[in-house]
Amino acid sequence: MQRSGTYTRDDRSAEKAIWMLFLDSLESLKDCLELLKDKKHRIAGRLLRDAAETMDTASYFCSNDTKRNKYLNDWYNDKVVPNSIYRDFIKQSDEVTWGKLKNYYKQLSKINHRTYRILMLSEVKND
Repeated sequence: MQRSGTYTRDDRSAEKAIWMLFLDSLESLKDCLELLKDKKHRIAGRLLRDAAETMDTASYFCSNDTKRNKYLNDWYNDKVVPNSIYRDFIKQSDEVTWGKLKNYYKQLSKINHRTYRILMLSEVKND
């Protein structure tokens, strides 16, 4: 990240929100790596999805969607911006990206919703 991230408290810009969200995602990913080193993959999987959805919100704030500023203000007013907002935007604006993203979300869901294969692989004994 090029910028120092020095913003005033009252700055409600998209740039500040994006910086904060990406930094949060980066920290979550670093935590994921540490958890994986400690063989705590269940918690790491949950954090991975959290990081991905946080990056989705930041990406949405970068978009040209006409509702972007409304959701940005909601975010600054301590309201949750559901991940479905970003998913719907991508679905309507870019069919190819939506196909890839949909597949990615399916893979994340397998980790968090504990399919048989995920549980079986997680039970492999480490020597």
